Amino acid sequence: MRASLAAGCALVMGCSYGLGETPRTLPKGHVSGNSGMSMFFNGSDAQRGGVGTHNLAPQLGPVRFGVAPHVDVGVATLFGLGLRADVKVSPTRPTLPFAFAVRAGGGAAVDTSNRSLAMTFAGVLASYTFGGVEPYVGATFANHWIYGQPAPDPASLAPGERFAARQGYGDGIVELTVGLRVSVSTWGSVSFEYSRWQPAQDDPGDSTGSSRTTSRRSGLCVGCWTRADALAAAGVGLAERRAGRGGLTRHGRACRA
Repeated sequence: MRASLAAGCALVMGCSYGLGETPRTLPKGHVSGNSGMSMFFNGSDAQRGGVGTHNLAPQLGPVRFGVAPHVDVGVATLFGLGLRADVKVSPTRPTLPFAFAVRAGGGAAVDTSNRSLAMTFAGVLASYTFGGVEPYVGATFANHWIYGQPAPDPASLAPGERFAARQGYGDGIVELTVGLRVSVSTWGSVSFEYSRWQPAQDDPGDSTGSSRTTSRRSGLCVGCWTRADALAAAGVGLAERRAGRGGLTRHGRACRA
């Protein structure tokens, strides 16, 4: 029986479901932190006796750091005793209601049974802000290379059959996410996400496969950068923001939001 990439995550702390972030990047020198909880469902639930506490996965990170205008980096836990890191670049002006970003990164992890994993990923994010509410979407391709998975029992082979050799291209998934971030105070916001993993490629020789997985994630972000923060940093007052349909004012001059 081939192990499921998603099911293995349930055995250890700090899985990596969903995004936990919007396209908006932090200003240089700023730091934000995100944590939460996910519940996931896939075809391996029946093998584990149905849905239960093993379907819950803590989300530790990402912690993001602003390193340059329109650029920040993030670090989060990955599949147990591991970390992933990424760079996010947003070419859109932070005062606009629409935001878009691209991101790419990678990571590595081991688990309590000495399995190890390396991964790379790349994706895009987009959002639109309505007051203190920011709906967002994301699409990510992530490729995984898994090592240390026990080989299947040779007794399961029929006469003349043999196990496939590892091809080296890994197990790839496409993750599609829709989410909603709501500002609850000047220091933080809460988020809610729905994600779906869709297998895209499978190395038949690594004794591990990916399965269709859905997850629901909720989280709390402290220090996340919002459009309101960007407008305040640009010197746009609250009254001007409420009244400025045709353009906001900044230090006595017209400017676009």
